[in-house]
Amino acid sequence: MLDGRLSVPPKLLVILSIAVLILLASTQTVYAVGGTVDGSTCASTFGGTWDGADSCTITSGITVSSGETLTIPNGVNLVLSNSQGTGITLNSGGTLSNSGTITVANTDGSYGIQNNYGGTLSSSGTIRVSNNGGIGIVNFGSLSNSGTMTVSNSGSTGIANSGGGMLTNNPGGTIVVSNTGSDTDGIGNSGSLSNLGTITVSNTGYIGIIQTTGGTLSNLGTITVSNTGTFSYGIQNNYGGTLSNSGTITVANSGSTELRRHPLQFWDHHSIKHRQHRHL
Repeated sequence: MLDGRLSVPPKLLVILSIAVLILLASTQTVYAVGGTVDGSTCASTFGGTWDGADSCTITSGITVSSGETLTIPNGVNLVLSNSQGTGITLNSGGTLSNSGTITVANTDGSYGIQNNYGGTLSSSGTIRVSNNGGIGIVNFGSLSNSGTMTVSNSGSTGIANSGGGMLTNNPGGTIVVSNTGSDTDGIGNSGSLSNLGTITVSNTGYIGIIQTTGGTLSNLGTITVSNTGTFSYGIQNNYGGTLSNSGTITVANSGSTELRRHPLQFWDHHSIKHRQHRHL
């Protein structure tokens, strides 16, 4: 240091520069709270805007931590419109109970709803997710649906039920996934997926339902897959996946393969229908 100036190692400069960029990018407020969403809590608790009738609009994320419960009652609409960051995050021990309507529309490639290990999401109302780039719903915890879930992403997977995740679509429950994009999957499952209601997947992209190692799909209801992608698969059950059907599965692709099976465990006790059949 002949000129008396402080010499900073180049590697440290890089680390400091990355830290500054992260700080600059992290301008979005994330409200780590629980409680019931209504006209009295929308602004004060959740930092949102109440429309005076039934809707709370939030332009930031919500994180529900251990011991907290986020409740959307019947007749209330929770709208999350993010330009960055996950819409709703449930951490271990956090609970989301929905009897109303949740709408998530992110624009930066982030997740719509992320339910982490130990989190619980229960919905008898309506959930709509339409992300631009990011996964619609990521589930590592417990997700139970008795209402209507609609995911219409552009550019990524609609629902990712990851290892350890338990996704149950109860009798009367409806899950609709209609993604757009050349490399999108409807539902990716490496956890436990149990359907007693109705699941409909109609992608313009790649795979309707894909099971990876450890994934278990049990169907006692109705599953319909109708993809239109040029090189799409209706259902792909990979090595280590288990598919058990005691209901009705209909695959009607206008693209490529309908049902692709690697060496796996596969039981069909009722009906799997193939339309415009190509390869098995």
